[in-house]
Amino acid sequence: MGWTDEIVEFAFAWMVFLCAAELWRKRTHFRVEVITDWLGKSKAGRVLQIFLSFLALLFLLVFTYEGALLAIKATDRSPIFEYPKTLWYMSIPISGIIMIGYTIRDLWLLFQGKPLKN
Repeated sequence: MGWTDEIVEFAFAWMVFLCAAELWRKRTHFRVEVITDWLGKSKAGRVLQIFLSFLALLFLLVFTYEGALLAIKATDRSPIFEYPKTLWYMSIPISGIIMIGYTIRDLWLLFQGKPLKN
């Protein structure tokens, strides 16, 4: 039953990237917090959080741009249903846009002096 493989592949692609965006929203994605925990709520800790958020924003902008290029340039089709693979690849830029929004939210909170909630 090849058609089930296509459905699973499609659902898995969307699940992975949308769940990554959800983890980003809740700030529960994997990260190493040794230095940020050590610095705590000091001024240096806040500066480090802002710097890391800007780095994440830069990464997510590239991630979203390259994901959109991949989706736009995709010309292949699924073997059974013959759907364009663009439907699979669009999960990348859409989740990237969502994560960019949450990163901007975090930066806004940091610049206002409010703590980030996990």
